[in-house]
Amino acid sequence: LGYAEARQPDTDLIRVWEVAGTAHADAYLVGGSFAACPHGINDGPQHYVITAAMEAFIAWVAGGPPPPRGERIETEAPESTAIVRDELGLALGGIRTPSVDVPVSVLSGDAPADAEPICSLFGSSTPFDPAPLAERYGDPQGYVEAFDAALDQAIAAGFVRQTDREMYAAEARAVTF
Repeated sequence: LGYAEARQPDTDLIRVWEVAGTAHADAYLVGGSFAACPHGINDGPQHYVITAAMEAFIAWVAGGPPPPRGERIETEAPESTAIVRDELGLALGGIRTPSVDVPVSVLSGDAPADAEPICSLFGSSTPFDPAPLAERYGDPQGYVEAFDAALDQAIAAGFVRQTDREMYAAEARAVTF
């Protein structure tokens, strides 16, 4: 939605967190699916990062340390709104979560070009077929191990709360190959 044009650097009073693989609103916020958007709205991990951000912000306002600085999502040029993506179609840079670094679907803030206007807020999720999952991770245990390692990194970086670890990890255990 052109956010890159309004970017500003972090300061002593501002922290900007750009979360890869998320949309303005997602399946968690709108309750799973949205009838006006039959293409599959974004089901990325935005809510885990938002709760970590709010917890860090409240602690900061109360005199605690500032929230961590987040990496910016890569764009084709500093003033560009075109996001640089990897070979799977996932955004490069930004705050990383296991859903992006150990993907089972392509998570994007972009909705399909033919989507209803309201759907532009909800991005998209395009699940991988089972064969590429097995090729990428070997088996479900390999996937869970990679996911857990990425989850621990996101928690250590301060972008996911330790209190959300069990719930987020359960999402990985529900993936079928």
